[in-house]
Amino acid sequence: GGDSGSSSGGSGGGSGGSAVVEVEVKEMGEEMEVKEEEEVKGGEKAIANAAKLESTREMLRERGLKLPSYAAADLRAGLAKLKAVEGVADGHADDNTLVWFLKDCALDVTEAAEKVAKYNAWRVENDYLDVTFASVEAEYGTGKALLLDAQDLLGRQVVSVTLTKHVIGEYPLSDTKCLTVHLLDEGLERIHAANAGAAESEPEMPETVLAMFDLRGFGMANADIDFLKFFIRCIFSYFPKRVSQVLLVDAPFVFRPVWVVVKPMLGKYSGLVRFVSLAEAKEYFAAEDTARVFGSGTKDDDDEY
Repeated sequence: GGDSGSSSGGSGGGSGGSAVVEVEVKEMGEEMEVKEEEEVKGGEKAIANAAKLESTREMLRERGLKLPSYAAADLRAGLAKLKAVEGVADGHADDNTLVWFLKDCALDVTEAAEKVAKYNAWRVENDYLDVTFASVEAEYGTGKALLLDAQDLLGRQVVSVTLTKHVIGEYPLSDTKCLTVHLLDEGLERIHAANAGAAESEPEMPETVLAMFDLRGFGMANADIDFLKFFIRCIFSYFPKRVSQVLLVDAPFVFRPVWVVVKPMLGKYSGLVRFVSLAEAKEYFAAEDTARVFGSGTKDDDDEY
């Protein structure tokens, strides 16, 4: 009788343990199914996000300046001919700058040589041969114009200008011009350094710059027409096609008369200027970069921007 009871109890315990195992296996199976569903959804979301990102990039390419491409062999041959022109190799323009002028002139060596001569003379006559950070540090410290650490979605260097921090007469115009040249030079140096160090399999950094003007709070004390004339002449004659897009962020009504003056100066390139809201400007950057580019909305962040 005792043995029978012991056997029966053991059998009952075994059956109960088996049931517990079945429940655990079922729960594990359900957890795995949930995990697999989440992974599938996560994968689908990642694919959708990648497609959306590429769509945004394509939209940005369409909005910006479109530049033709040239075979490397043609550029090397053109550079050799250009450097053989008297005075070209002795000026400020380095090989990267010479190649860019060739591209700007559709590989016309004669036209490129004329533009390079004007560029070199401009550098000498205005003392722009070596615009160091020390020479522009005081005005740079106002935060009115910065070369951002973040690139836009197309990988372009970004020069960001906060016009409320630029008050006419606060600094000599000549100093502001030097700051502009310094920022453009620094942006191009970053581009050339990145491309020189890139592996053959890596895409090159775009050789153009996005210029972004924050007009939030803009007033007539910030409407420096003389500086804008210089900036336009600068990017037309001495940094041709280097600025592939200009964003005017949250332009107020008071900016309209300024635009009436400036737009004719831009000619056909006025189409590269876009009036955008802050939300639209953020579309040009990766989501993780928008807070440090534009601030998070607090006064302190806006001041930093």
